[in-house]
Amino acid sequence: MIKPSSSPVMYTDFLQLSLGMLKKEGFFEVGQWIRGSFELKHCYSPSLQTMLEVNLYSTNPYLELRYNYNGKSRYTKIDLVNIPSNLGKGKVWFFVCPVTGKHCRKLHYVNGYFMHRTAFKGFYRGQIESKASRWMYKAVNDMVKGQAAQKMILSGKVLGSYAGKPTKRYLRLQKQIAKATVCQDKT
Repeated sequence: MIKPSSSPVMYTDFLQLSLGMLKKEGFFEVGQWIRGSFELKHCYSPSLQTMLEVNLYSTNPYLELRYNYNGKSRYTKIDLVNIPSNLGKGKVWFFVCPVTGKHCRKLHYVNGYFMHRTAFKGFYRGQIESKASRWMYKAVNDMVKGQAAQKMILSGKVLGSYAGKPTKRYLRLQKQIAKATVCQDKT
């Protein structure tokens, strides 16, 4: 018998369908009914070729997906809702998760179904990394930013002061360089 995997399930390891992705590909236009094929890609899992239909013309907007999972044809209908923006400017569109019924902007493709992240137990990468590895990642990132800031100042593209006062950009770059030197001193 095969031993089940003891590694945690990561949200980032699954294919994701987002409203931003559909807008970018031209499938999401208000007042339109659009059909076409769409390929979901991810570096950790195989791509998924889907036929989708986005209906934003009717009173009940929806998204239909047709795809294959393990050689079987699947059909999923996902309702769409628009809610007034909290800024008072227009409306914001959301998927209605077919499993949980929650409003979301991103659906994950797990075991042949599209669902919200709360429908399955998963983790973000920062939740499973140790404190030491998170600190190391931050330190390396600070050092890289500090080196870039130092190059920017030495290139002469940044004005150091204006009217006798240091510029905000120059102060920000100096702060990044200081962070990098502190990180180098600790390592």
